Amino acid sequence: MGMTIYRDNKPVILIDKHIGEDPLYGKGITEGDFVRELNFLENSGEKECEVWVNSIGGSVIDAWGIYNAIVKSTIKVTTRNVGMAASAAGWIIQGGKYRICNYYAPTMMHNSSGGDDKALNAINESIISILASRCNKSENWVKQRMAEETWISPDDALSYGFYDEIDTECGVEVKERFDNKTPIAAYNKLKLVVNKLVEQPKKEIQMKKVTNKLGLLDNANEESILAGIEAIENKLTAKTKEADGLKNDLDSAKEDLSKKEAELTALKKEKQDAEDAAKIAKEEAIKNQAKTMIERFAKEGRIKNDKETIDKWTNKAIADLDGTKELIEGLPINKTGVKIINQTDSETKPYNMAAVMAEITNKSKTNNK
Repeated sequence: MGMTIYRDNKPVILIDKHIGEDPLYGKGITEGDFVRELNFLENSGEKECEVWVNSIGGSVIDAWGIYNAIVKSTIKVTTRNVGMAASAAGWIIQGGKYRICNYYAPTMMHNSSGGDDKALNAINESIISILASRCNKSENWVKQRMAEETWISPDDALSYGFYDEIDTECGVEVKERFDNKTPIAAYNKLKLVVNKLVEQPKKEIQMKKVTNKLGLLDNANEESILAGIEAIENKLTAKTKEADGLKNDLDSAKEDLSKKEAELTALKKEKQDAEDAAKIAKEEAIKNQAKTMIERFAKEGRIKNDKETIDKWTNKAIADLDGTKELIEGLPINKTGVKIINQTDSETKPYNMAAVMAEITNKSKTNNK
């Protein structure tokens, strides 16, 4: 693969460019390229690998994906700062299970840029949490260092907890590799790496694992392998379409359910409105009936024909129409008022309901004798 070399029989993935794509610098190390590279090594049976970082940083989005791939890798990933770990590259390194810094390689942290304040605050908080989780400093300390755009020496970075080891033995060979950045020098370096890979069969891509995965013979040719991959892609496409169809069905069902729920809500409201209207109509009918009845009794002389008395009896009738009617009908008709003479006292008692009821009771007893 394009980003991987081998050192001491161990695979090394190079992050030796800016992160992501940039309008000025062009394409750098993208999330997709890195994840596929690391995934290939995992599926090739490798137990561990190193990620060498010499980068000015770049896209936060790509850096998040690269960091996640390192953290979630099924093999041991050691990250190493071999030149510069600036900006996003500085916290990508923190994903390694073991982190090494060459004795001359600085690390830089700063706030992200581009976008509105709300988005930048969220991005910076995410980066702060990554750095603080891997060092022995607080989030406030990291936040302040980022705001100040801080360059950190290898020794300080080690004391802060950003690295597990400082490599003091790396020297001319590494320096020469990263200092020679001309196109010709890069080509020559690449040619040496390719030649070395060809000379060492142990580091060749083992297609046997690929053919076994595809269910092909070990000696299957390139066309057969491509056909097998294409068949898998077709299956994936078919499953994707099927999943999309099911999703559309689910969305349609959710929409129908939403409509039915809205209809049910409307019917419940309509029912409640009707019940409320019926209740109000019933109460009004009882009030009118009670008022009419009490006014009639007042005209008949069964009760006093004044507003206070009529209102009191009307309220009683609203609460118990039949009971009130029966009670008033038992009263004598006397438009001038009723006076009750006690059998043992000739004193005239004032008109009240208790006196009326006593008179009715006494008459009843007299009639029964």
